[in-house]
Amino acid sequence: MIHGLSHLLTLRKEGKRPMSTWVSVGIPYRKPVYSADFSILELVAEGSLTTDDFRPFVGLEVTLYSPEDCKTFTQLIEKMKAYATRMMVLCGEYGTDLGYEWHPKWGQHDLGEIRWAEQFEDARTSVCRTKEQNNERLRLESEALNHAPWILKVENGTNFTA
Repeated sequence: MIHGLSHLLTLRKEGKRPMSTWVSVGIPYRKPVYSADFSILELVAEGSLTTDDFRPFVGLEVTLYSPEDCKTFTQLIEKMKAYATRMMVLCGEYGTDLGYEWHPKWGQHDLGEIRWAEQFEDARTSVCRTKEQNNERLRLESEALNHAPWILKVENGTNFTA
């Protein structure tokens, strides 16, 4: 069960959208406090999540945290993939890596890597009216591809990391 999920549902029905939503496993629950759309909403998951309705998470960037890798955390990650626009997954048992990022289009990658895919996408879809703008667009695309060559595999429909 996700404690505070009804609070998130109420916010979404009111047309509000948290800038970021944290769902933690294995920490004490505190009633969520939400002061503005630019604040972070913190929820807590425990036990089985089979009956929880994840629709309030549609379109949200979600950070998942657990001090240990457990069944509830694994279930939370897999269910959230169908709803979140982006996830950061952090776990104390992952060692020095701490976690990873997941995106519906780009799949799962080390923390900080998806920003290269976003830079590539922004550059690729930008409208350039001058030669200088086009050169800058090409520079940004090239920089992103140099850091994350897997982007082209995803662009060509062979996402091997999801």
